[in-house]
Amino acid sequence: MSDVSVPLLRTLADKADPRHSALLVIDVQNDFVADGGFFDQVGGDVRVLQKKVPRLLHPVVTSEAIMATWRDASVAGAREGIVASANATS
Repeated sequence: MSDVSVPLLRTLADKADPRHSALLVIDVQNDFVADGGFFDQVGGDVRVLQKKVPRLLHPVVTSEAIMATWRDASVAGAREGIVASANATS
């Protein structure tokens, strides 16, 4: 049974919103993009794909930065919680 109270994601902006999307990049460099990789060996034109690799870097680097910030904030928050807890019991 589906929950009809959850709105469908209809627009590209809705679908790409980080609150309900994910970035998944699968080893494009070796099998699909590298000279001598699988795609190259079966006759694929890897030059076309190689031109697209720089476009992948921006969202990957941005996502890594966001995750690092979130991770640092979580660690800091956990430390503050431990210190506050220790101070409350002493």
